[in-house]
Amino acid sequence: MQDGLFDHLDDSSKEENDCRLDNSADEGELQEDKEEQNPNAALGEGGLFTMRGGAGKGMSHVGAPKMMKAGEKGDETQGANRVLLIGSIMAGCITILFLTMLGRVVQLQTQPEEQLQQRMNRYHSKVNLLGRRGMITDRQGRPLAVSRVKKKLFIDPKLIEDRGIFSDTIAHYFNYDPLWIEKKMSQSPKSRYIVIDKALTDERLEIYKKLKLPGLALDDTIIREYPQGSTAGQLIGFVGDEGVGLSGLELTYDKRLTAEKGQFVYSRDARGRALGVDQAKYQPNENGENIALSIDTFIQEMAEDVLDRLMKKYTPQYAMMIVMDPHTGEILAMATNPGFDPREFRTAKQELQKNRCVTDLFEPGSIMKPIIWSGITQLGKVKAGESFSSKQGRWTTPYGRLIRDATTHGKDKYTWPEVLIYSSNIGMSQASNRITNQQMYEILTTFGFGKSTNSKLPGEIPGLLYKPSGWNKNYSKHSLSFGQEIGVTALQMITAISAIANDGVKVTPTIELRDQYSGLYTEQRVLTTAVAQFTRETMHRQVQEGGGKRAISKKYDFFGKTGTAQLVNPGKGYFQDRYMSSFVAGAPVDEPKLVIGCFVKDPNKKVAHYGGTVSAPAVREVMEKALQYLGVPPKVTDEDYKAEEGWPADKN
Repeated sequence: MQDGLFDHLDDSSKEENDCRLDNSADEGELQEDKEEQNPNAALGEGGLFTMRGGAGKGMSHVGAPKMMKAGEKGDETQGANRVLLIGSIMAGCITILFLTMLGRVVQLQTQPEEQLQQRMNRYHSKVNLLGRRGMITDRQGRPLAVSRVKKKLFIDPKLIEDRGIFSDTIAHYFNYDPLWIEKKMSQSPKSRYIVIDKALTDERLEIYKKLKLPGLALDDTIIREYPQGSTAGQLIGFVGDEGVGLSGLELTYDKRLTAEKGQFVYSRDARGRALGVDQAKYQPNENGENIALSIDTFIQEMAEDVLDRLMKKYTPQYAMMIVMDPHTGEILAMATNPGFDPREFRTAKQELQKNRCVTDLFEPGSIMKPIIWSGITQLGKVKAGESFSSKQGRWTTPYGRLIRDATTHGKDKYTWPEVLIYSSNIGMSQASNRITNQQMYEILTTFGFGKSTNSKLPGEIPGLLYKPSGWNKNYSKHSLSFGQEIGVTALQMITAISAIANDGVKVTPTIELRDQYSGLYTEQRVLTTAVAQFTRETMHRQVQEGGGKRAISKKYDFFGKTGTAQLVNPGKGYFQDRYMSSFVAGAPVDEPKLVIGCFVKDPNKKVAHYGGTVSAPAVREVMEKALQYLGVPPKVTDEDYKAEEGWPADKN
């Protein structure tokens, strides 16, 4: 045998090894001998002395590893797959368990069971943060509608020891009806929050502080107040008990004025002591938007004061007045009498809440003549020097309709300006024969009649103007020329006259204060500057020479037009003794700063009924005061004016 690695083994070892290879020895004995004599056996199969590769001549393969059969390898792969499968199942189960726990956590946070919610609420309290409704002010920042915090009084029946004594006590100190208190509590037997006074007066608040009665408590509340009282009442409107605008501008601007409530939640210990605020549930409050109106409180009060005196003198159904800046369309005053006090909305008649300046229609009568007159002039259908026969105050149209004038003023003919100055129905009818029905319709619609003014005032109606297809060919065009067969609002009328004052440019009216630099209002040219100025000059003569003489002012030059329109008698034509007495005017003539209209429905004819008598003096008074208030220089000083009017001298 060749010397080598196995030379240290004796012959007996070799023999035993040969026997093992020949499978002639017992496997138990062979293994025992192997462990005793072969030091390599302890290291396992293919141990330290295992030889890689083939043996030399006459050598045996000692400790060589067994070759694995194909079946054995498949068993091992299947085992590995089983481990992988079990691991995947366990991972899936853990994931499902985790998601289930996560879902439960979310459910507990967002939709806990009622019983659990009650337990949670014992240790958490929610506090509402009240937001203030936006303030409404006039153009100078004077408050017209404001919100402030007051205290409301409520009962917590759970803390009351003796209901009978409790009711009698608060009835005695607060002057409440004890039976009413008992009824309030019985209506909500499970409630711990029964409000018995929504806004405590200062006197009752002091009584509460001194009384310290268990079961009686205070809470904050926001109330709406109107510091100017009934001033601009119909215009401002009011807010209901729930803090929602129900009429007027409070309704129109409700979304902008409404505040956003906030809240925060804090935790409490078992004794109810505050521990901390939950920052995640804190929601800040947000006050409503403040809105500045174009109204000027001083001018508004001037208008309302004049209407109040006019109502007492002429006892009409109602009277309206509007003051407007013709260049911006801003409404400086909008008054209706009888008035409305928003502080008394619970008891006031609903009829008094209407802003008639935009909700009520009337036939304008002769105050419509400047619109048609200027429109015909604009079309070039009549020249300034042309004349029209007065027909002695009675003229029959080619279609057999009789048109009459109240008076001829001793004239056989009227020039075109005199047709407007003396308010001739006959002259206007004759001139209207020179235009088509469509042209008449376009004059009216261009000035804004038959549609909304887009003022955004609540309740505004578009007026009433039929299309030419619905006109009576023998009557309608003539009727429209002197203000019949058309329904207008006071605001529409003032907007149209303002276009004449603004050199022929019509501006969309607004009740909200305009930003003079924004230019965000609509303008439309309806007349050339020359025609607008010619119309103003003619209307100035109407005040000086015609029916508007009672509007003559020593301080400012007015242009205007009177109107005395018969009221419509539904189904029967017109009343013969009931009128809408009106006057519209602007001043100063050369550079108008204001346009004012006064409209009085059904004044007492026994006292007066002509627009020049009833309405013109009211317009003059407000115009003079308002222009002076706005700083427009008068023609004469106050001292000269008083001297001319015969006022008593100042004692000082």
